[in-house]
Amino acid sequence: MSERRNATINTAIANGQPPPQYFHGHGRKFPEFLPPSVCKDAGQSREKLETTTLTGQKHHQEFYFEDGNVVILVEDTLYKLYRSLLEKYSTVFHEMWAMPPPPESTEGTTDDDPIVLHGISVADFNIFLQLLYPSVQRSFEATTDEEWMSSCNQGNRWGVTTLPSATADKLKAPPMNPVTRIVLWAQFGLDRNALVPAYSALIARPQSLTAEEAYKIGTNDVAKLTEARNMLHAIEQEPTRRPGHVHAAVMPYNNPSIRNHRILAIVKRVFGIPQEPHVR
Repeated sequence: MSERRNATINTAIANGQPPPQYFHGHGRKFPEFLPPSVCKDAGQSREKLETTTLTGQKHHQEFYFEDGNVVILVEDTLYKLYRSLLEKYSTVFHEMWAMPPPPESTEGTTDDDPIVLHGISVADFNIFLQLLYPSVQRSFEATTDEEWMSSCNQGNRWGVTTLPSATADKLKAPPMNPVTRIVLWAQFGLDRNALVPAYSALIARPQSLTAEEAYKIGTNDVAKLTEARNMLHAIEQEPTRRPGHVHAAVMPYNNPSIRNHRILAIVKRVFGIPQEPHVR
């Protein structure tokens, strides 16, 4: 178990999250995402946890499925979900269930004995579930960059690196900041061809990346964006008059249509997208 625990902790650290602390429940250990400075004693009894968290519990209106097979409590809200889906897309839940519970354990099977998650709010857990259940009516109500980044943060927190295809399709539709889109696509391994407009917008805009934007995107993309912007700048600084050209307007670098075409060509050259479909 120590190897699995260390792997989970190392993954959390690598992803920029506080290392998960553990509390015991029926012989298993579940991660509690709290910074060490505010983490509760990992050895406290389950009876004490129930006394402080199971008062006034209620079913979540959307994420309590009657035919679900695992019950989870976050703050005062009960969720009844499908364990197979959580294990498939979340490495954290996969690690949580890596060690089977004792035969007599009923933890997570009833409302009276749910799996209790600490250090996470109902709002954040809802965002995580929206990534896995795109068919739920009110899922994906995110409209601001902060809400989209929260989706990414929750995916990172729970070790989600791939998404259901329906979720991926929904992410392509809404407008969002190009930096936010690049971060989301990197987090969830989505089709990079859809990032052509985002890269194009960052190359075309007058201002350089801010320090915050550069931090979010990462050094690799920052280097490529810098190269692409320098290429565009060099082209646009060339004299419009060329030998043999009578009129300056023969090379209209400031023409929006031609400029967009050049930017797309630069994106293709620097980022290798859009990729041509493979033909056998």
